[in-house]
Amino acid sequence: MHDWLRERNPRGCAFINASVELPEDHPGQEVAFQQKAWLRAYLGQLAAEAGASDPAGLADQLLILHEGACIANSMRSVDNAATRARQMADVLIEWAVSASSTAPGKPSGEDGDGAVATEPGVRTAVVGRGTP
Repeated sequence: MHDWLRERNPRGCAFINASVELPEDHPGQEVAFQQKAWLRAYLGQLAAEAGASDPAGLADQLLILHEGACIANSMRSVDNAATRARQMADVLIEWAVSASSTAPGKPSGEDGDGAVATEPGVRTAVVGRGTP
């Protein structure tokens, strides 16, 4: 994503940009919607293939991260937006995949304190424990 944003889309996602600028009844709105629906379905397929406990839920979370990173990068409101989004995505994916293969309520890598190890010596709190 970092390379894609830097090399091909430094001004953000063309579909988001167009959607914001076009009137609600413009045919371009449907094109933008369909592209995001495609991306969400693709992420859901990848999540299912990875063994996520809730592929659709994970796809929603990853789509939100992707869109937010695109906007934050183009507006330069967050340094290294793609890298930060990737770090958060790694935590979400680990939680979603491990939740489907371990006992309910305690994904692997968790010590019971609501944090997940993402790198040696680094622990990240998992927000929204009810849904990955």
